Amino acid sequence: MASGPELIKKSFEKDVLKRAVNNTSDDPCSCGLYKYYSQKCGCIYKSVYLKCGKTISEKTGRPILCGLGRGRNVKVQDALVPFYCKNCRERGVRWNDKVGKGNEHQQGEAQDDGEKGEEIK
Repeated sequence: MASGPELIKKSFEKDVLKRAVNNTSDDPCSCGLYKYYSQKCGCIYKSVYLKCGKTISEKTGRPILCGLGRGRNVKVQDALVPFYCKNCRERGVRWNDKVGKGNEHQQGEAQDDGEKGEEIK
């Protein structure tokens, strides 16, 4: 019996470490922006930056995204968030189920909800 995606409600910082995926370069790393999607509306619920720690900022001495990780977006496919995204909640979609019916964004469309991704070192 196959089970569906795992439901994640909190602790994205810890969860993203479990789901880290190395790129396919000669020097593999897991840097990138990991995107968690809503189970309810299909929109991006949360974006989390993961830094592998191989590249350190000369200014701050802190880990930064590696060169190949800067533009890398990873869709977390084996986990979903059991809540509506911020935009759908603000529009009241959870009460009238208007997702994907001509609203400002379509189901599954990437959107900027005004929040920056969290940084994980």
